[in-house]
Amino acid sequence: MHTIFTESLPIINSNLFITKDALRNHLLLMNSYAQMLAENVIPHYKDITQRTLHTLQQQTPVTLTMEYSDSSLDNAVAFHRIHGTIYYDFCWWYFSTKTFMREIQEAENNPGILGHLIVVSSGGGESYSIQKAVDILATCKKPIIVLTEGVMASAALYLCLPADKIYCSTPFDIIGSIGTMIAYWDMAPYLKQLGMNFVEAYATESTHKNKKYDDLEKGEKDEFIKTVLDPLQAAFRSSVEKYRPGTLQAPEEAHVFNGETWYAQDAMNFGLIDGFNKSFSECVTEVYELGMERKERISTNQKLYSLIND
Repeated sequence: MHTIFTESLPIINSNLFITKDALRNHLLLMNSYAQMLAENVIPHYKDITQRTLHTLQQQTPVTLTMEYSDSSLDNAVAFHRIHGTIYYDFCWWYFSTKTFMREIQEAENNPGILGHLIVVSSGGGESYSIQKAVDILATCKKPIIVLTEGVMASAALYLCLPADKIYCSTPFDIIGSIGTMIAYWDMAPYLKQLGMNFVEAYATESTHKNKKYDDLEKGEKDEFIKTVLDPLQAAFRSSVEKYRPGTLQAPEEAHVFNGETWYAQDAMNFGLIDGFNKSFSECVTEVYELGMERKERISTNQKLYSLIND
């Protein structure tokens, strides 16, 4: 099986927090990447992020870093980038939630890093371990600022919920899609045309092994929705309510928890973001200042503790 196809199987076969546009674009990219792969020109996701950081660094005097464990850093801001389709496990071309969790923790444990800046342009992706990543962000003591550039929807929004502030770059950034779905190609008819006959057999007691998936492919979706998608949706909604309580005040017709998306002004009115028309340099400065305030508080408390115990 082609490498680019096997890399894409997890997202195709997973339960998804993703917009339909983002899923469509992901599937279209598979063909483009197959061509690029043949020419050996596909850069690593981290390499692209590093080049992006190099360009953005020119906009601010604050030191930005992706070297999250570098002990030589002093008053730096950790730069994180959520771009394109979200995967859980490591993938050459795409953002990895697993890697993101490790990097957040490394930066959080580095005394030379003041806080986190997360730049987002993603319509979502694989649902697996998103809640675990949210829990890790929620334990961070250092400030977290999120800047949206284009779209922050579904899994991308879910990931960023515990941030201290969430901003959009323009009034026309797209926010939302608090919804859950599954999508994959049923290739059986095509394989039958190729003369392939799929054979399977189950043990006598295995009456429900794969049943909900078989029912789904027959068009009987209720059990799958109830037992697989609805629990994921409930967890998504619970986190939104917890970290973005302003969403509870949104009118019912806004469909905040029904998968709707909005431009920045409405997203702010419905409690999902904290502002828009924010520049990259403004967000870096905010993380830096919040981080310095925290650092000074810690230093003051340590001095007071020393005085009291001398």
